[in-house]
Amino acid sequence: MNASTSVNAIPSNIVGRQYKKSAFFKATVANFQDPANNNVLSLQMPPGSMVTGGSVNVTQASNETSTDTLSIGDSGSAARYHAAIDFKTAAYTLLTATGFIYTPANSAVTITRTPADSPDAATNGVVYILVDYVTLDEAQFTQG
Repeated sequence: MNASTSVNAIPSNIVGRQYKKSAFFKATVANFQDPANNNVLSLQMPPGSMVTGGSVNVTQASNETSTDTLSIGDSGSAARYHAAIDFKTAAYTLLTATGFIYTPANSAVTITRTPADSPDAATNGVVYILVDYVTLDEAQFTQG
């Protein structure tokens, strides 16, 4: 079997390449507590995009009186990339790439905070969130 008839051959006419894109932002306890957010922050994703990695870096622990966690996912699965990250402990956590491709109907990564107390007692807490992604059929330069 020669290379042109191989089952796993890559078509020679795919020359478009792209850079990985990233969204990097800071969120505080107050951002989650905003009544408009209801403990959920959303990061809009382009249709055809796929999360390839990322991280959650809690730099200032929440001062919630009991448990306080963050889950990273979307409307289809609230914990698609990571579940129950402890917001009460300063730590760095990697996201898990799952291969999920966003559609117009499901087009946002969500960061859901679950404090134990109601009403929420926390006044402190800072987290930096990084989401790396690529977008299907997007070419920023060519190779070939």
